[in-house]
Amino acid sequence: MILIAESGSTKTDWVAFSSNNEPDINIKTAGFNPHILSSLKISEQLFQSKDLKVIASRIKEIHFYGAGCSSLPMKKVVKEALRSLFPTARINVYHDLEAAVRSTWKGEPAITSILGTGSNCCLYNGESICQNKPSLGYLLGDEGSGNNIGGKLYRSIVYGNAPKEIENDFLKQYNFDKTNLVNLLYSKQKPNEFLASFMPFVKERRNHPFIKEIITNAFQSFVDEHIKSFENYNNIECHFIGSLAYYFEEELNEVLVKEDIKMGSVTKSPLLGLLKYHKKLSA
Repeated sequence: MILIAESGSTKTDWVAFSSNNEPDINIKTAGFNPHILSSLKISEQLFQSKDLKVIASRIKEIHFYGAGCSSLPMKKVVKEALRSLFPTARINVYHDLEAAVRSTWKGEPAITSILGTGSNCCLYNGESICQNKPSLGYLLGDEGSGNNIGGKLYRSIVYGNAPKEIENDFLKQYNFDKTNLVNLLYSKQKPNEFLASFMPFVKERRNHPFIKEIITNAFQSFVDEHIKSFENYNNIECHFIGSLAYYFEEELNEVLVKEDIKMGSVTKSPLLGLLKYHKKLSA
C-alpha cells in the first residue's frame, strides 16, 4: 500500500491506497510540525494512532507533505519519526507547498497560497516553486493564518482593546481568567495551535465590525507581504488551500477584489488532489 499524509500544525490527514481495488483507508491524527516537535515527540504521537499501527506492516511507500518541512534538517526530523513506525517503507517528505501546487495545478503559472493554522505562498510554473519571501513561521510570520488572526484577537483582549461584549463572550466561552492569559499562552507546547483554536469564535462573530477588521487586516497583510511580492501578480491566477481560506473566502475575496487580484480555486484540503496525483503516478 501507498500512504499519503497532508500535515499542518493542527492535524494530519492520511489516506492509504493499493492497486488491487481495495477501498482507500482514511485516517486522522494530530499535526506534526518539526519546528515545534522533535522526532521523539512526533514518533510518540504516531504510535498513539491505532489506525496507523494496524496498517503499518502493509505500507511500502509514504509521501508525507508537511508544514515546516522546507529544509533538509526539518525533513529529517519527520523522516526519522516515520521510520520508527514504518521501518521498511520508502519514505518521502515534502514541504506543504508541494502539496498545494500539486493539488491545484491547471497547466498555467499560478500563485498558490496556504491559509490554515499557518500560512505560506509561492509561484509555481509547473516545474519549480519560487518563494520571493520566506515563511517566518508562527513567531514572526503566518500572516492571514489562524495563528495570526487568533493571536490578534487574544492580544486585543489581554491589552483591553477589544469591545467589552467581545471580551466578555471570549472569557466566558473558554472559561479563561483574564489575569492569567499571558501565562496560559506561554505554557502551551503548541502556541500556534492554541491561538488558531479560537477561529470558531471568530467565525461566529465574523460580522461584528471589530472582528471583521481583524480578519480583513490579516488577509491584507498576507496579500501585501506575499502575493504582491511577485511580478505581474495582477495577471496571474491565485489559488488558495486551507481551512482559513475556505471558511473565510468571502472576506478574502473582498481584499483580492480591492487589489485587483484574480482568485482561482479555494480548497479546504489538498488531500483529494494529492490522492489523484499519486494514483496516476502509480498506475
